[in-house]
Parts: sequence; structure tokens; C-alpha cells
Amino acid sequence: MSTKFYVLAILLAAVPAFSSCDKADPAYGGEIDRTVTLFGEEITVPLGTVAPITLQDALNRVGPLAELIKTDDEGCLVLEGKNEIASWSYSDIAAQAPGEEAFVFMAEEERAGLPFLLSMLTLFGIELPDRHYTLTVENPLGVSVPMSVTASVVDGYDEALQSVVLKDFEIPSRSRPETFAEFDLPGTYDPAPGDVVLDKVWLWMPENLLDAWSDNLDSDFVFAYRFRSHLGLGESLDFPFTYPLSLHLETARFALHEATVRLEVESTLPVEATVEHITLLGADGEEDPNVTFSENVTIAGGSPEHPVTTPLTLTVRTAEGTIPDIHGLRLNLRFAAAPGFGTAPVSAAQGLSVRSSSFTLRGGITLPIGNHEK
Repeated sequence: MSTKFYVLAILLAAVPAFSSCDKADPAYGGEIDRTVTLFGEEITVPLGTVAPITLQDALNRVGPLAELIKTDDEGCLVLEGKNEIASWSYSDIAAQAPGEEAFVFMAEEERAGLPFLLSMLTLFGIELPDRHYTLTVENPLGVSVPMSVTASVVDGYDEALQSVVLKDFEIPSRSRPETFAEFDLPGTYDPAPGDVVLDKVWLWMPENLLDAWSDNLDSDFVFAYRFRSHLGLGESLDFPFTYPLSLHLETARFALHEATVRLEVESTLPVEATVEHITLLGADGEEDPNVTFSENVTIAGGSPEHPVTTPLTLTVRTAEGTIPDIHGLRLNLRFAAAPGFGTAPVSAAQGLSVRSSSFTLRGGITLPIGNHEK
């Protein structure tokens, strides 16, 4: 995020013109005022632009969720996760072995739920409209192994949403990993899909199991699933978002008590964004409680085909002293569903952009004109 700030250059250029006002006066015996106040009412100067703040920026700040957000070939945001369902080691399977004969290893039902963060997204109204599950198995043996299994995706009430029954599925030797089932579920299920379940798992183990496993005794039969879905913004969207904005504005030297920031914010997101709170950050990264900004300003939603521009006016005031140097801002935004927009995949490029901006300084600007004695 880069913001060009031209106030300093403009004002410093004006200093030489006023430095000659500090003239020697033999009759004057008091302390000389080495400051000058310019622009008695106000002056407006341009600021730079701000790169888009995207939904991906917001989601990437939800801890480990950043590792699950990807971009597909069309540039849309997708959520990808994986989870292990079950694994069996040599000792687990050999416990059922009847000696050196071939035998069938029969496992109890195994299940695994969605990664917790994926499930949490729906609480904020972020929808997963096209959920795709890929179930895989890894065979560590040097020979192929036939398998039978019933695989299901169940809802929160343990009712099967989709199931597949496999008989004599051949798991290749040394597979890393092998897909044996896939499910496509629309995102309209209520309650949302809960667990992936494996039942009636049979593995036909070869004779001399130890010999077949000897090269890879540290490896297991591993059953897992991968999850993939586009991200959609639903009607119940209510997503808070804190965004740090790095700046370096040398405002302390100008003795400002109030200023106005005017922005033209363009949105290509199909949601409204409310600026709930802005905090000024000092050089140490700490919040300055004396400086306040106007709040609860709403940015209208748009789309890539029809971007919407919202003019914003933010007032900056200080309760005491002057507005200090600004080393950063912390923006507290809240995304909410905009009227008239349905659920649709969101592009990684969609977001909020500042197309133009200005900084209006009020009440005059006080500048130093030198530190020499006369």
C-alpha cells in the first residue's frame, strides 16, 4: 500500500519566501517569533491513490485461513482444504493377520469433519456454492491391494447427502495418493455438510505381509480427503475486517487541530462496506486516543462490469495539542450484503480502490522559519 503525500513539499517550498520576515530590529529586545502562519482559513492538497483492498486481504488476516485461499484459472477465489480421515500402520493391520496367509483387514467406521475455519465462514455469511470432495488413499506396500468401502458425506444430523459403494477397487502399489471417490455438492444444503465417513472398509492383504511392507515400515495406509469450493458472498454476509494502512505524513510541524480527508472510493465488490472506526497510529505503532475520525461511513457495492464510486468525507480532529505525525491508520471495516446482488464467485481482483483523494488543512498552518538568533 503506497500513498504519496505532497503537503510537505508544497509547504517547504513556501518557507524561503517568508524566512526574510525575521529581520533584525535594534529596538526590539524580546524573543523573536520564528514561526509564520500561512493560509488563514484552509488549503487543499492532493494525496495519492490506494491499491485495492480485496476480500482476499480480509480473509488472509484470519490466521491459518490464509493458507486455504487460492485463485483458480479464471482469477476467482477458491477455498481449498484437506483432512486425514484414517490411517493404519503395519502393527495395526498385522494384529489381525492369521500368520503368513492372505487375509482381509476389516476396519471400524472412520470419519473426519471439515477444517474448523471452513465451517466458521458460513457464520459470517460467506457461502461455498460448489463444494467438491476428493477422497484418496495411499498404499505403502510393494503390491497392489484390492479394497471395498462405502464412502459418504453426511450433514449435521448424520444423514447421508451423497454416498458411493466401491467393491474390489484396486489400490496401486506405492500410491501417493490415489483418488477413489469424488462428490460434488451444491452450497444450498441446510444444515451444511458435516463429516466425510468411511464404512465397511475391507483391505485384501497379501501373503507374507511383512515382506510386502518391509521397504516402507514407517509408512501407513492413509485415507484422506481434499475439499475445494469457490467463495460467494451471500445475503447474510456480516464480515468484520481490520486493515492496517502504512503512511508517513509529517503533520506535527504544521500545528493542525482539524483536517478533512476527501476520497473517491471505487468498489467492484457486490457488498457494502462500512467504515466503523479509524485509529491513528504513532511511530511506535500505538494508537493515539486524542485524534478522532468521523465514522460509520458507508461505501456502496458494485461489480467488475459496473463499478460504483462513493465520495467520502472524513473529518480528523484532535482533542488536545495538534495532530501528530501520522505513521499509519488502522481501518475497521464491516462488509454486509448489498441489495440486489445474489451469490456469485468473487474474483481475487475485486475490491475497494481510492481513485482520487485530497487533504484539506483547516485553521491555518504554522511553519518554523529558522532557528538562528537576530
